[in-house]
Amino acid sequence: MNLSFTINTSGKYGEVNAAIIDKLKNNRNEVSVPIGAGEFTKSEWERFISRFDKALEAAREAREEKLKQEENAKSFEKNDYFSYRRIQEDEKNESDS
Repeated sequence: MNLSFTINTSGKYGEVNAAIIDKLKNNRNEVSVPIGAGEFTKSEWERFISRFDKALEAAREAREEKLKQEENAKSFEKNDYFSYRRIQEDEKNESDS
């Protein structure tokens, strides 16, 4: 069975009707929820949150690594200042080359 109908895309609700037709033709029929200035469908929101969580996790890991390096540097400084300075110079030379 093939249904055919006409929807008016002019007049007061023309833009809304045209947007609905476009969504139906392109199989984009998820409900959009307005959030702030934008709007997200459920799948768009899940993709956004997933990316945000990954970025947040990467930032947390980078912060932990930096704190670990600072902690190691302090322990070197307390235990053996000259070894600490040598390691710093070696790292600097490696980054310069």
